[in-house]
Amino acid sequence: MDVQQVCEVIRYELIRRKISQRELERRYDWGHGYLSNVLSGRLDLKVKTLFQVLEAFELSPSEFFEMVQRAEEIHSEPRSPRSGRLVREGQMEKLFDLMVEAGMVAQELREQKEDEEPGEEPPRRSAGGRRGG
Repeated sequence: MDVQQVCEVIRYELIRRKISQRELERRYDWGHGYLSNVLSGRLDLKVKTLFQVLEAFELSPSEFFEMVQRAEEIHSEPRSPRSGRLVREGQMEKLFDLMVEAGMVAQELREQKEDEEPGEEPPRRSAGGRRGG
């Protein structure tokens, strides 16, 4: 798994979810063009940035990295050795395992919180949008 493949999945998800790079830059107070520079490999992808992107996508690390693995299986072409680095060479698998574990722990904590504090369901809207007449 390499950073270029991670960036490709981020680009794909931005398009699929109809979220602009500029929208994320504003949401997380990143500079104009920051995300474009990260995704193109001109700037290194930081773990903090990756977690913020996953938060915007409402994905756990394990869900995201499963997507990256599936994309790698589909695109098994050689990658440029000059792409941005998230961690030192050989450490990507350790980071992957750590992020998967963090995602599982976060899911367990969410489930515990839901069990402890049952909340009300938000009111549901009809398919037409507005109510009443």
